[in-house]
Amino acid sequence: MSKYPKNYLMTKGMEFHVKEVKIPDSNTIVELFLFDIGGHPAYKMLHKLYFEGSSICMLVFNMADPKSFENCRTWLAAYKEATHPVPFKGILVGTKADLKEDNAVMVDPDKVLDFANANKIRYFATSAKEAKDVEDPFHFIANDFYKNYEEEVKHLMHGMHR
Repeated sequence: MSKYPKNYLMTKGMEFHVKEVKIPDSNTIVELFLFDIGGHPAYKMLHKLYFEGSSICMLVFNMADPKSFENCRTWLAAYKEATHPVPFKGILVGTKADLKEDNAVMVDPDKVLDFANANKIRYFATSAKEAKDVEDPFHFIANDFYKNYEEEVKHLMHGMHR
């Protein structure tokens, strides 16, 4: 019997979460404002509202569900359309990496890497069941944001001292 709960709740409309991520070797905590947007067609009109002004897009798919991965193409296109002309910045996250041991029908890893490389995005394979690499995508985003913020502050400070 599995100890891992199998509660799957479909996102209705949009769910908002704040995740705090500590930046290593500093006293800084970055707050990530996460919008989990429902994929049902009834919510499509809301997508653009939440995409506009976002800093990064996290495309998430179930590694044991090829349709879930194919939907990333649609999400990516919609995100790019809503945020154009701002250059796309995002990551790709595959969940349920642990199922490969259960002989589940898995998404072809080569297709995932090809998609990530073609779109110049970082890919993360995660498993909540095994608590494996689940925090990595969040740390990557927070560290990237922090690095960009620090560079912007240095640029502004340099301009003030001219």
